[in-house]
Amino acid sequence: MMRRKETYTNITPIPSCVPRQLALDILHSHSEIITLNPLVLTHEPIRAPRNAIADEYYSTWYEITERVQYIPGLGKMGSGKISFKGCFNNLPWGLQTHMYAPMGIDLQSKWRIGGNQPDEPPETWARRSDGAPQNGLYLREDIEIECNRTLISFVKGQLKAASKVLVDRLIKKAELLDAGILEGMMEDGKLKTFNPADRSARGLRPSYSTRSRYSDQMSSASSCYEPRSPSVSGSQQRYSLPPKYGQEPTGAFELPADYYHPAPQAAGDVPPRQMHSKPTPLDTGCAELPATQEVPEEHEREDLRYRPYRPVE
Repeated sequence: MMRRKETYTNITPIPSCVPRQLALDILHSHSEIITLNPLVLTHEPIRAPRNAIADEYYSTWYEITERVQYIPGLGKMGSGKISFKGCFNNLPWGLQTHMYAPMGIDLQSKWRIGGNQPDEPPETWARRSDGAPQNGLYLREDIEIECNRTLISFVKGQLKAASKVLVDRLIKKAELLDAGILEGMMEDGKLKTFNPADRSARGLRPSYSTRSRYSDQMSSASSCYEPRSPSVSGSQQRYSLPPKYGQEPTGAFELPADYYHPAPQAAGDVPPRQMHSKPTPLDTGCAELPATQEVPEEHEREDLRYRPYRPVE
């Protein structure tokens, strides 16, 4: 069977309000990337296959089910479902995936966050990709397809259309997370997002926003969206940011007191009786017991020892 290999690259600029760490956290959260693909129906984590190569055996594996449109224009009648296995490998600069689709289709993808943030020096021309913006961050996709020669055009067309939608959704999600419109939290080292506008969500709603986690990296960059909790201080208007997600609020909190503290009295005045004060012998009519009492030594406790009852003869 004649096989053919093709590669192509897509470069998408990332808005200046999205920090590098946020984009990397989304890439490293595999479920976030998988569910953004419009072709994916379901996915679940699995163990590595027994025939996996050594470089991929210790990666994270998933079984993915997709809907493929075989005949355009016929809807479900011209479509079908396919299931395949794929591995995901997190890297410091992004994500690397390898999908083993049916009919001998082999798909390898590399997702790289390149460029520079506003507080970083521009990337050198030797490292900058062709077609990448001169300033700012960008997402680079390097995709390699290897399959039968008769299927290469069909697979490439399906993959390009789905990849464009996936990247647009990824960039939009990063903007909304940075603005605090979407909520997120870290769970087991992975970013989990929640859409407050989605009424069908059954999971637990996270309590903290993701915005402040990355606000220190983007202190000099303008936000894509205006924060929703303004606080005016002097002549300047500042916006308070929510606490970091996945962390409990810290700080000292004042609790209500248990005792009444009377105001100071002038000389000669009789001080009023305090609330919760210790009763005196005059008030109770009985002697007050000491708070503590010394326990006698063993040789001094003869009178306290148990003595059996003996009848008097």
